[in-house]
Amino acid sequence: ENVIPEGGDTYVDSMNMAQQIPDDDMQEGMSIKELLHILKVRLAWIIVVFVLVVAAAVGYLQYVTPMYESEVTILVDSLQKGTDFESMLLGQSTAKISTEVELTLSRSNIESALAKLDLSRYRTEDGVSYAGEGIVGNIKGRTSVTTVKDTNIVRITVTDQDPTFARDFANALAESYNELLGSIARNNKTIQKDFIQSQIPINEKQLQAAADALGRFREESNYIQLSDKSKLLSEKIAYFQLRREPLALQLKEADLIIQAHEETLSSFALETPGYDEVLADIDMGNLLESYMQRSRELIMYEAIQEGVPEGSDRLFVLQSALNQLSKSLLDRVTLLVAPRGLSTDPFIMVTSQELAKAMHQRAMTEAQMSVLESIEMTYSDELSHLPILERQLLDLQRDVEVYETLRMRLMELLEEVKIAEAAVAGSVTVVDPAIVTQNREGTAIPVSPNKMLILAVSVLLGGALGILLALLVEMLDVTIKDEGTLRKLAGPNRPLLGWIPLMSFNQDLDIPSLVVHNDPLSFESER
Repeated sequence: ENVIPEGGDTYVDSMNMAQQIPDDDMQEGMSIKELLHILKVRLAWIIVVFVLVVAAAVGYLQYVTPMYESEVTILVDSLQKGTDFESMLLGQSTAKISTEVELTLSRSNIESALAKLDLSRYRTEDGVSYAGEGIVGNIKGRTSVTTVKDTNIVRITVTDQDPTFARDFANALAESYNELLGSIARNNKTIQKDFIQSQIPINEKQLQAAADALGRFREESNYIQLSDKSKLLSEKIAYFQLRREPLALQLKEADLIIQAHEETLSSFALETPGYDEVLADIDMGNLLESYMQRSRELIMYEAIQEGVPEGSDRLFVLQSALNQLSKSLLDRVTLLVAPRGLSTDPFIMVTSQELAKAMHQRAMTEAQMSVLESIEMTYSDELSHLPILERQLLDLQRDVEVYETLRMRLMELLEEVKIAEAAVAGSVTVVDPAIVTQNREGTAIPVSPNKMLILAVSVLLGGALGILLALLVEMLDVTIKDEGTLRKLAGPNRPLLGWIPLMSFNQDLDIPSLVVHNDPLSFESER
């Protein structure tokens, strides 16, 4: 069969060429010389693709909207940060701020930050005011929050087409974030303050009634002296009553906090176990029983004014055991009241944690009150055997003493809560306010698009795609262009006799096919 390649006629056997290609030759690959030859032949394809890709990149840079970035750095205090001795003893003085960080991009915080800005001052690239509906767009998607590992430092980054808006919104977001954390932290303190203020008038009425009753008794009975044993029993009973009265107020306070947080969670259609359900837990019962046993022993030690040194090993063991039991109780309550379904919502997580703390406070308070009541009952039984008038005078004096001490304690607690409420106002401290990054000419520097990077990528991509296309075109081209290709097709076991050039005959001659005769010096004559 005659195969007619470009530039000449070649004779090969009529067998299928595809079957004549040896496996070794197919696996030889392509040499660098052959590759360079292909690139040279297909240079036009490479240039066209390169120009198209670079032109597309330049066109993109001409029409894309530049984006600017501004970052504010803040220091965040944890809402759960403990300051008492128990927190430090249990290693809880440094709390994590993962929950607080999640609140940064909450819907309420973003809306509050936008409300602080005059959006009509900002314009898009086309001159449209930001005050228009939908102009701000998905601002949450253009805002990122990062934390520095093992620190309370948080960085808020805002990206926008208006550099001034990016700067102002970042600063406004930090300001509204501070207000949000402050309102959450002040919530419990406000409940405590309102409760204490409501109890002070009640205590004053009780104190006045007790003092009046004592005065009337002395006027009517003329009995004013008490025996030493009566005084001792009265002091012990008064001691336990004084310890129990603040706990009663603390119990009411815990009930109010539990009610407030349960109403908040119910507004999100979340069902949480009640306090009675939490107490019904077997592990809770075992922990509370152990706590009450150790509390009773510790209270009896504390009731002894002399004979027990402050650095007693037994006191330290009891206090350490009670601290550990308290922590275990809090962990168990937190696990039992953990929300389901919407547990990833940061506000719900904070509320559920506060609910668990309130339930833990109520359980601990009830346990301590139960221990105090049982001890007080022991002394009261012994006091009941004293004469009636002496016992009545003792009860009246004890009531006056208890209410006076309780009134002083309420006033102290009120001042402490007011100070604590004011102290939580600064949960967020701005370390570095957001600014607009500018060049030497005073022009804002965009973070996207990165022109140099895009142009560099387009040059590399254009060259790579051009070379790839050239190789693809070469692969799809099945024509025979030289003797080397023909030898590969014939294989090493099939001899190649030669090749015949494509001849052109001059039809004006007498015998056109006599090439040697007609033109003995031509290339065809030499072959």
